[in-house]
Amino acid sequence: MKLLNNIRNLFIRERENESNIRKAITDASNKTREIAENIIKKVTFGIFNGSPDDFEAPPIDLNILTAAYDVDSYIRQAVDKYVDQLFKEGYRIYGKNPDAVDYIKKRFDYMAEITEIPTETFFTGIAEDIVKYANCFLTKVRSSEDGHQHPDLKVEGYYEDEPIAGYFFMNAGTVTILRDGFGITKKYKQTTAEEEKDFPREDIIHFHYKREKGEAFGKSFLLPVLDDVRALREVEQNMLRMVHKNINPFHHVQVGTKDLPGTEAEVELVKEEIENMETDGGLVTTERVSIKPIASDQVIQAKPYLEYLENRVFTGTGIPAIMFGRGDTANRSTGDSMTSEMSDRIKAIQKTIESSVYEKIIKELLLEGGYDPIINPEEKVVFQFNENDMDSKIKTDNHITFLFEHGIITEDEARQELGRDPIQDADREKLHYNLIGNNEGNDETDNKNEPKNQHSKDNKEEEIIKIFNYAKKNKKNNAKNIIQLKKQVNIILKGEKANEISKVFNRLEKTLNNGSDFETSLDIYRKVILKFI
Repeated sequence: MKLLNNIRNLFIRERENESNIRKAITDASNKTREIAENIIKKVTFGIFNGSPDDFEAPPIDLNILTAAYDVDSYIRQAVDKYVDQLFKEGYRIYGKNPDAVDYIKKRFDYMAEITEIPTETFFTGIAEDIVKYANCFLTKVRSSEDGHQHPDLKVEGYYEDEPIAGYFFMNAGTVTILRDGFGITKKYKQTTAEEEKDFPREDIIHFHYKREKGEAFGKSFLLPVLDDVRALREVEQNMLRMVHKNINPFHHVQVGTKDLPGTEAEVELVKEEIENMETDGGLVTTERVSIKPIASDQVIQAKPYLEYLENRVFTGTGIPAIMFGRGDTANRSTGDSMTSEMSDRIKAIQKTIESSVYEKIIKELLLEGGYDPIINPEEKVVFQFNENDMDSKIKTDNHITFLFEHGIITEDEARQELGRDPIQDADREKLHYNLIGNNEGNDETDNKNEPKNQHSKDNKEEEIIKIFNYAKKNKKNNAKNIIQLKKQVNIILKGEKANEISKVFNRLEKTLNNGSDFETSLDIYRKVILKFI
């Protein structure tokens, strides 16, 4: 009994030591970060849109982009297509430490419940604001009251006394920023028609994309497109006026001739008849009345101008015309080439969102839960988009598998490159190798990275040897197994010498029925089959 108590006390002391070490590391991390904030100072100056002592608005009113998104189909489609492509294949939250990953997922799930903003809607909202405005503002709500934090998690405030309970969006067009002379943010202010409110920098998260050095706001790629859209709309309006004018063309009516001019009574009579005439009606006159349309046969061809301006809009948005349904002259090859260029822009935006979500959201949540990804990189948890180009993903995944199979990288490195969490020991027995007992992926990945002639003699021999060895491992001496083996051989040989192959398998079946050893018989008849190649 005394021995059991000693063992129990030993485990308790080890657990306490581990907890103390973890606490010491966390305290040291906090202290180091606090010292760095007090010592490291910015030495370059900020660039201001106004006076450095005043709250600064964006250089261009972001509400213009809101109005353009609401009323113009090109702008709306451009923004929606980018957001759709960003989340086309979804996203994942992963890290090497499963406890840290589970902690972050629980925090997001609970925040979604108490703020009534689903997690996917939350991340989609961030992407929409970054694509539309190149800026996204979130305000943090801190609370440690009952019901405001996950009941199974112990969290403590990091930048403030209370931990974060939720995030809420701020309309980017209502936010102004107060910075010091070096361009470092001091406060944020939200101003609406009814009221205004100041926020400390610790309570606001500012995502930005394409922000110039020293400036406060990112600049949307849609801004230079607005002038092109306005020009296109203006030409379209002029074209509509031209259509209306030529549907109801202007006519010149001449009464009388040079030798015998028309009288005032004749002019008034013709004028009255024209005014009272039906739209699709006509006049019957003598030779003294001449009616001629003016310039109805001199219509400007507007199509080239419309196509030119529309292509400027496509170029400005970075979206190929084929994605707007303009694919009359494009084949699949050119379509893939054009969409791949858009894919590069999408990946750039994804990288911005991924790094910002980690640095400005996940890292603080980890610190509140006692995890420190700076001191302990194993505790890092990241937000990452899944690859939206499936052809590229398949090639990349196959190459990573090739590197792992040939001993270039470790299992953990391979799974990290694939965007998967490290595999747990309890799950290893469920892997293909342990369930089937034969992992035959090497040849396939070798062939993808260094393709061989699929119809070569060597390749056929390898395939036949492989299926015979697999049959030997299964050790199923039955007619169904032999029939399946014959089918596989015929597939590999593409039906060549099918009659001879069938006779060989008939002899093999008789041999086995006579009680011959299964594995020995397969080896013998495999050599016979190989002679047909």
